[in-house]
Amino acid sequence: MRYLYTLFFCILFKDTLAQKIVQVGTGEYYTAYLTDSGSVYVPISVGNRYFCKQLNSPEIFTNIACGLAQAIATNTQGEVFIIGPGKTGRGIFAGIVAKDITGKNFTGVEKVYAIGNTFFALKKGKPFVWGEDILYVNGGKNIIAPFPVPVPANVTFTKLVPLSFDNSSVLALASNGTVWKYSRNVIKPAKINIPGLARDITGIGSGVYVVETSIDLYAWGFLGSYLGVGDMGHRPVSIKSKWEAAGCRFPAKQISGNYGTLHILDANNNLFGAGDNVHGDVGNGRQWPDWSSYTPLPYSWSYAHGQLIQKPEQIMGKFNKICTAPNNVFYMYAQDMGGNWYSWGRNKARSLGNGITLTPMDEARYPEALNIPAPELVDPINTKWRQIASFDPDERRFPIANAGINQYISSSFTTLSAAFSSQQKGSINSFLWQNENAQQAAVIESPADEKTKVHNLQQGENSFKLTVINNYGDSASTTVKVFVN
Repeated sequence: MRYLYTLFFCILFKDTLAQKIVQVGTGEYYTAYLTDSGSVYVPISVGNRYFCKQLNSPEIFTNIACGLAQAIATNTQGEVFIIGPGKTGRGIFAGIVAKDITGKNFTGVEKVYAIGNTFFALKKGKPFVWGEDILYVNGGKNIIAPFPVPVPANVTFTKLVPLSFDNSSVLALASNGTVWKYSRNVIKPAKINIPGLARDITGIGSGVYVVETSIDLYAWGFLGSYLGVGDMGHRPVSIKSKWEAAGCRFPAKQISGNYGTLHILDANNNLFGAGDNVHGDVGNGRQWPDWSSYTPLPYSWSYAHGQLIQKPEQIMGKFNKICTAPNNVFYMYAQDMGGNWYSWGRNKARSLGNGITLTPMDEARYPEALNIPAPELVDPINTKWRQIASFDPDERRFPIANAGINQYISSSFTTLSAAFSSQQKGSINSFLWQNENAQQAAVIESPADEKTKVHNLQQGENSFKLTVINNYGDSASTTVKVFVN
């Protein structure tokens, strides 16, 4: 009875209570936000205006993922829904996937995944696939309903990682710690020879598999050089020491890859990134050095590999969760210890949720124009969107100020850093730290330095404003907060 009352209360009031994002579904051209009340929000367009709209549905959703241009989600009954733009592009539809390929009710699903126009689901530890037949289990023809994929005897899976490289494949983690790989044109999965038992798996969409065991971290694949191992290798090689050298501490709380990078949330809630940082999605404030003069078009991208390989590096701040996907996703989301969300990487198709976008034509021509190369605080479901009507690739670029991640500490002092601030085609020449509130008693030790210590922090919220000025005299400002318990 108590559960039914709670469920009724959530359904009745989920439209009126403050919505907090708990999971971000990331796709190439579609980003969806799942809230603590079980609602789903996605950006929609009306003419040249954009909004983040709540899906009008009585369902309470529990899990979400995004593919090329739509989302897939489960509700509290384990039913599966495909969520996407309506025919006019002005609304959102949610269509239930009611039956599997045999005509049985498709319920009891634990997790869902998407890659391009292909969907995967885990139901009682068994994988299903439908949509575009990337594994060729249906002769390459589209699969109209969930199709059960063969599993080894006495094995149940707890996680799938669909990947777009290697002629398309799926890495699968079993409940007994074994790892398996589904390959194109191969009906049954092959067991991967990993020393020890796996505790988590992920991959980089452009060419790397990653497995963490209780004592080690392994990688291999087509573009293994992204993580410091040989390209096109088929044997798992330990890369743990490379991450430990950067300060990463294991066992990891989360490992997650997108198209070109791997991120690890370590045992101390510190975030580390490595890989092909061409879009700035490692998050260390760097990206391709000068997109304004990139060929064949400025602010475009050629899909060339290995343009800005970064070794494992710590990303400033502490985090609770990260969200991205190992398909054609070039951006990241991360939640800080206070529940706030940050995004960075390529901002095409409103993917970063930061309220600024180009016209569809300019997005296609200049997909790298609005990149954010380090975590930036965002509020995707409440942001007011502004469209740049006409992007000029020759226009001087303004600096991007970055004051780091909000801090949640128990001491009266800390360090602030602007190290991840950035400037394309130029340089940042000066920094200025200020108390955001004139009544604030905190003392800034070196207000004109890139990094500074601050003392006399008061209990509660302390807010600091950072202003950076580039070599052209242009300025940009941002704010970081320090919460003292």
